[in-house]
Amino acid sequence: MRNGEVSQRPGVRGEVVVVVAGDVDLPVHGALAEAIGRAARTAGVQRVVVDLSDTVFLDSGAIGTLMAARRSAAVLGVGVVITGASGMVRRVLAVTGVLDALSE
Repeated sequence: MRNGEVSQRPGVRGEVVVVVAGDVDLPVHGALAEAIGRAARTAGVQRVVVDLSDTVFLDSGAIGTLMAARRSAAVLGVGVVITGASGMVRRVLAVTGVLDALSE
């Protein structure tokens, strides 16, 4: 098990990428929500891309955090999408409908 880490980097024009690595469970939910919220409030941002390429585990709270962040960003006129999910993370997102809801 690897503790979750959340970081942020610039994306292409109008995007901010939130990079999520390791296990995303209760201790990481707040950092994930804050990073997406901060990215959505960045001037000129139209879309926040949540990169799950290095994520190995998501609990149900992380799924709720992603969906709540999407709703909050939408109020600001900013989209939230996920990318890079694979393995069990992708499967969980697909089964819960989050993959479709947050895909491009």
